Amino acid sequence: MRIPPTRGTRTRCGYTGTRGVLRKHLADCSEPLAHRPGRPGRVPADAPGLLIEVVGRPKAYWLFLGVANDAKLTDIDALLRATWLECCDHLSEFVVGRTRYTFVSSPTFSFGPRPQSMHIQVGKVFRPGVPIEHQYDFGSTTVLDLSLVGPLPIALPSRTAALLANNVAPDFACGECGHPAASVCVECDSPAFLCAVCSRRHGRGHMLHRVVNSPRMGICGYDGPGAP
Repeated sequence: MRIPPTRGTRTRCGYTGTRGVLRKHLADCSEPLAHRPGRPGRVPADAPGLLIEVVGRPKAYWLFLGVANDAKLTDIDALLRATWLECCDHLSEFVVGRTRYTFVSSPTFSFGPRPQSMHIQVGKVFRPGVPIEHQYDFGSTTVLDLSLVGPLPIALPSRTAALLANNVAPDFACGECGHPAASVCVECDSPAFLCAVCSRRHGRGHMLHRVVNSPRMGICGYDGPGAP
């Protein structure tokens, strides 16, 4: 499914632009986070922040994350699940070259080098120019491409992984009447987008999912929430 390039918005300052424009803006933007996430009962110390770009497949879906240098890959995994991925509590992993980072230290089946733990600091994994894949669900896999843009101009609370900017949801038209689509049929040979009215007719005997701002839309049991 080909989707035209999308624009996006910086969630805190409201700056808008293409993915490339937002990448440059966030590398210089000193606007602080809207809130200071942390664990109850303590005030986390500030840590150097990293700007991480996440691109979906199709590439019209993208995110920019602000991640503390001492955050763990598990923190990024949790944010990606909450924003774009979680449907049936599937397994996931990060892949860097031939190295895999997973929750499972000794899987019952494995090919290639022994996987490493996902409980590792982000600053020890992300390097400039090194592509990283995140894979969610090893049956109907959603693959995301991550890369380190560079340091953030602001410090972040320790262990923070926060959404800084994301693409505006693509516009999908109903294939039957042309009105804005509200659902997608996951049983048709190709994605069948339908408005609310046409969904009620088409839905008899078909499984429909909501149209949401996520590259996992219409896959497995995913029904949102999708990025803001």
